[in-house]
Amino acid sequence: MAIYIILGIFVVIILYGITIYNHLIRSKSPTADANFRDLQTQLAGIEDEVHAARRYYNGAARNFNVLIESFPSNLIAGLFHFQKADFFEIGDEAARNVPKVGFGPA
Repeated sequence: MAIYIILGIFVVIILYGITIYNHLIRSKSPTADANFRDLQTQLAGIEDEVHAARRYYNGAARNFNVLIESFPSNLIAGLFHFQKADFFEIGDEAARNVPKVGFGPA
């Protein structure tokens, strides 16, 4: 008879543990989902900022190159040995590819 009481208590403890575990999983899931969406938003924002900075630099380099070739600023540029600015370009094809960010199982 004592074995049945112990087994009953054991089953109650297991069921109570499963209930707590399910509650924890459900309560963490929305937070994890929100954190993941926030991470995705931040990654997209960083990519946009890098793209905007690259466009800004290339535009500034283009304007500088036009200035050192145009009169009368070309006289000053020649006097001080200004050289054309290089545009930002990625020559290596492997570096040009966007890195893959994976969140699933490996």
